[in-house]
Amino acid sequence: MVVSHMRKWTEEELRFVQEHYQTMTYAEIAQRLGRTENAVRNLCHERGWKKVRPWTPEEDALLKELYGKFQEHRFLDAVAKELGRSRAAVACRANELGLTRMDRPRAMDAVLKTIKAPSRYARTRNGLGVLTAGGFREDLGIYVRSRWEANYARYLNWLKEQGKVKEWQYEPETFEFPHIKRGTRFYTPDFRVVWADGTVEYHEVKGYMDQKSRTALKRMARYYPNVKIVVIDRNTYQDIRRKLCRLIPGWEEPNGKLPSFWSEAEEAILKELWESGVPVAEIARRLGRSENAVAVRAQRKGFRRPAASRKAG
Repeated sequence: MVVSHMRKWTEEELRFVQEHYQTMTYAEIAQRLGRTENAVRNLCHERGWKKVRPWTPEEDALLKELYGKFQEHRFLDAVAKELGRSRAAVACRANELGLTRMDRPRAMDAVLKTIKAPSRYARTRNGLGVLTAGGFREDLGIYVRSRWEANYARYLNWLKEQGKVKEWQYEPETFEFPHIKRGTRFYTPDFRVVWADGTVEYHEVKGYMDQKSRTALKRMARYYPNVKIVVIDRNTYQDIRRKLCRLIPGWEEPNGKLPSFWSEAEEAILKELWESGVPVAEIARRLGRSENAVAVRAQRKGFRRPAASRKAG
């Protein structure tokens, strides 16, 4: 029998393949439809019809038991071999079950912690010639890849103090894209953030979105649709900087000087403290400004001191 490789697939054939590709082999389907095995295989690949071997409760239980026994970079291979599954299948199932090891030790951690000063500089792409430095941050206790990441970590600490964030971690988890043979096969978000209500998000600090990053985010949406990725782009970062940089301890600026403008958040704190009669020196200390700057700003905004404070002054 001569089979035409160029023959279009009919609706009946497509329906048959979709209904039986999980239970029949490609060869069996091809024989039933008068097609080649490669034609059936290519059709399933194009349509995204993948043969999925369901995980049984027994396999899930064994996966949970084995996942904690293997250490470092070979543990996925060991678990996969024990279960008779692929490494990618084990990684995906572990992620679905919430088993991904957030505390797995990384070999470079000890080395990175010895770097006390920024060790690597990369020019940002905003055209301003500002340098962003990666290195170990004493106040955070972690190695970061840029000044932006360091400041965002401090921002998360500030949110934690406000009770809005329960906890956060820096690059704790790497996602693998199954069946990808070339290009971007793994993705490590910058931060894992757990909000006060228990919601989990992954935050990616990106001043510039290159092609590799775009590909990684697209594949995350495809392979891990239930994982929420929040991109902290230039506008979001600058908004945080304008509003809160003087309220966040340790905030870094390229020239070592914080911006002189007053944010709405600072003015709100100034108003509350000023009208509560808190001494000017204490207000200046809390806001990281000079006493003169505090007094001038309060006067310009028309904030009023309590009568007792005015008499004492």
